[in-house]
Amino acid sequence: MDHIFVHRYDIRYEILAVANIPSDGYTIYYGNDSHPTADYSIPRSGLLDERSISTQTLSVAHDIDMPYTFDVVSSAASLPFDLFAFVFYHLSRYEEYASSAVDQHDRWSSDQSWIVKNELILLPIVDLWIEYLRKKLQAEGILLPKTKKFKLLPTIDIDMPYAYRDRPMKSLLALSRDLLFGRFSRVQKRISALRSNKDPFDEYSYLLDRLKEIDSLFFFLCRWAPPRDENYHVDHASFKELVTLMNESHDIGVHPSYQSMEQPELISAEKKILSVISKASIFRSRFHFLRYRLPRSYRVLIDAGITEDHSMMYPDRSGFRAGTCHPFYWYDLEREETTDLTIHPSAIMDVTLKDYMSLSPAQAISHIDEIVAAVRSVDGTLSFIWHNSSFSEIHGWAGWRSVFGHLLSLSE
Repeated sequence: MDHIFVHRYDIRYEILAVANIPSDGYTIYYGNDSHPTADYSIPRSGLLDERSISTQTLSVAHDIDMPYTFDVVSSAASLPFDLFAFVFYHLSRYEEYASSAVDQHDRWSSDQSWIVKNELILLPIVDLWIEYLRKKLQAEGILLPKTKKFKLLPTIDIDMPYAYRDRPMKSLLALSRDLLFGRFSRVQKRISALRSNKDPFDEYSYLLDRLKEIDSLFFFLCRWAPPRDENYHVDHASFKELVTLMNESHDIGVHPSYQSMEQPELISAEKKILSVISKASIFRSRFHFLRYRLPRSYRVLIDAGITEDHSMMYPDRSGFRAGTCHPFYWYDLEREETTDLTIHPSAIMDVTLKDYMSLSPAQAISHIDEIVAAVRSVDGTLSFIWHNSSFSEIHGWAGWRSVFGHLLSLSE
């Protein structure tokens, strides 16, 4: 109720027993029978009455404008399904508790998602149904104003600040491997970059210029533990200078390392490192590799003083993991507790487009435009993930600068 009415439309509400329904005000009856004084009714599937987590067998129906589940046969209801259960199921990430299937990185597998199975991943289906309810109520004289507008939120992950700088041994080994395997074009590019003293991952002047008038976030990996966490050593002067530079004009957050899922104590340690370097309070996070598991990972964030997380996206497909492009508060389903951890969903990531989906830059732009249209239709936030290393032609990113530029043009 808070998410639908308060956070989205700034409308106050009360939950009352049937016997206490007042004669004034607007009443939504939540139940399967009829009520003589109710203005609108939503059928009750029973999900919100449960006190345990179980695998839900969910069908999909299309009897009215859009697909839905938690359908209930009720001749008295204004809707054919339990909209409240539908919203709660997706925002709570109920299905991620009920299924344990994981991918090669031990992340919850997107193949298990009701949204993915029903080919709805490119639609913010939760937002669309909330907007449907708003329009229905407005048609009956209840004004639920649109309080938000489309917003672009670029977020940049700094996994590897530099490819060569302060890393002479690694650069020499990489050059040797390229020679050994006959990758001579890459050898030429490496030598050219070294001679010009222009590191291929050093795109910070470009980023600062393009993002100077756009609210953006930068996430820093603060642990060196190859092969997954290959950041600079955090005590390098160049790393500290970079953190300070970005913190002067943009918000920053910690990028909890790959191993933090198995070693949750690392999150507080990495957050402290970034706070000391930046001399700033760190309360934002995004997990490296989008590698986390519910509910433990989010509980650890809360214990570490994190109040915003930006990891809600599948690594292997674009779209809306929780069915929404609006921030929402995380609900701890096992403990049946509301929390103050705000989840900011992302819908697009450079690595997803290029490596997982195998799209060309031109195909990626077309794909992005489809997602943008969906976000605009619900006045949502298009949060996307990019990496400083994704401008490097040496590493296979030729042409992708145009995709980044296209995304930024959406703010104009």
